[in-house]
Amino acid sequence: MRLNCCLCIIVIGHQGLEMTSFSDDDLIRVRAAFEAATFDPEKWTEGLDLFAQIAGGWSGQLIAASPTGLVANIVTQMPEEATAEWERRGGAIVGVNPRARSLLDQPFRITADNDYLTPGAQSSSPFYQELFNPLDANFISVGKLGDHGDINAVVCALRTARQGHPNREDHQRIAAMLPYVDAALRTQLLLSRRDMQAMVKSLDVLSIAAFVCDLWGNVVSMTAEGESLLSSASLFKIRAGKLVANDRNRDAYLQEAIRLASVRFGTWPPVARQTTLVLTEMSGQLRRIDVAPVPPDAMRLACSVASIVMVAAPRPVPDAISLLRQAFAFTAAEAAVALDLAQGHSSVEIADRRQVSIATVRAQIHVLLQKAGVTKASAFAALIGRLNL
Repeated sequence: MRLNCCLCIIVIGHQGLEMTSFSDDDLIRVRAAFEAATFDPEKWTEGLDLFAQIAGGWSGQLIAASPTGLVANIVTQMPEEATAEWERRGGAIVGVNPRARSLLDQPFRITADNDYLTPGAQSSSPFYQELFNPLDANFISVGKLGDHGDINAVVCALRTARQGHPNREDHQRIAAMLPYVDAALRTQLLLSRRDMQAMVKSLDVLSIAAFVCDLWGNVVSMTAEGESLLSSASLFKIRAGKLVANDRNRDAYLQEAIRLASVRFGTWPPVARQTTLVLTEMSGQLRRIDVAPVPPDAMRLACSVASIVMVAAPRPVPDAISLLRQAFAFTAAEAAVALDLAQGHSSVEIADRRQVSIATVRAQIHVLLQKAGVTKASAFAALIGRLNL
C-alpha cells in the first residue's frame, strides 16, 4: 500500500532548519527542554525539534519498543496520518524497517542509513521509496539510548535530500545531547509506573475489582478485589497473561472491548473507546463490566497502562429482559428467548433450558425476528450485540 500523495507536501519550509555551529548555550537549551519534558508535554516536541536542528536535520523522533511491541513514538513536523502509516507498516520492527536495526545497537552508539543498508539497497527498499523519500526524510542520524530494562529506545534526526547524510560533526553533536534525552526517558518511565501504582491504590480504596492491562491486553496489575475475584474463578481467569471470561459465549466481547480500549498506534484518527458489557458468573449472577482506555501520557507511553477492566459491585445490573421488551415490544417469554439467542444458544439448547418444546421456541423466534425487523437469527444476534447485553 502506498502513501497517499497528499503526505508529500508537509515539508515546505523545513529546509531552512540548518545548524552551522554548536555552542554551550545550545547544549544548555537541550538540557533544559528535556529536563522539563516529563512535566510539560509540549517540551517533548520542543526538545526533539531542537535536537533535530542541532544535529543538522529538520524533524526529531523518539522511538521506544519492547519485545511485545511499540511503546512510544513521538515525531515532530510530521502529519499524524504519516506517523500512523509508519506505525501500521511496522516501523519499529527489525527486519521490516531497515532503520529499526538501530534499536538493537549498543547503548549510546550513533548510526546512519549506510550502517543499515547499502545505497543500492536503500533505492529498492519499500520503506525508503514509499515512505521516507516522499516525506523528504531521505536520511537519518540515530542515537541509541541507554539500558531501560526490556525497552529499547532511540532518538533520531530526520534529514532531507538537500541536507544529505550526516557527517562526523553531526554525530558529535548527537553524542553530546544523548545523555539528556536518555535521562528524560528514564524519568518518564518511572513516572508512568508510579502513576499506575497510584491508580490501582485509588481503586483499592474504593474496593473496586479492577484489572489493568497493557497495550497488548496483558494484565500488568490488579486491585485486591480483583485478585479476590480471580481466585474465586467465578468470573475471570488469566490465560497466557490475558484476562479471559469464564462466560465463553461472552469472552469474545470482552477481548474486543479490551482491544478497542487499548488502541494507541497505527491508526489515524485514534479509535480507543469505552465499552460496557454484561458477563455471567458461574453462579448465574450477571455482572456489569466496564472496559475503558487509560489516557496515554504526553509521550503516548504504552508500556505500563493502556486499558482498565472494572467490575461493578455485586448489585443488579440493568435488567436485560426489560430492556429488550422496551426496545422491541417483546413479551417476557420472547425477551428471554431473544437473550438466549443473542448469547449463541441453539433452538434445542433454549428449549432444554426453558423446559419447553422445540416447536414452541421456534415459533417464539419467528415472532421476535419479525418484531425486530430481521429475517435471520444471526442478524438478530448482531443487532442485540450492539446493546452489549
